Amino acid sequence: MNMMECISPLYWVQLVVFLPVKLCGYLGISETKAIPKLLQAVYWLLAPLLLIFRSQLYEFIVQLLQQAK
Repeated sequence: MNMMECISPLYWVQLVVFLPVKLCGYLGISETKAIPKLLQAVYWLLAPLLLIFRSQLYEFIVQLLQQAK
């Protein structure tokens, strides 16, 4: 059954969409508590923003690294 899940594209989409909840479950934190739900909401808000502003974020990180030298 686990082998079939690894092949299934639906499994991978579900894993990416619900990554914080799955990660909390893996770490032993109950998925029904408030912390995983809060992390999930923050993830859903930040992920699209990071994708939209990735070039500006990349330039900012490069600039910080150049200043650190």
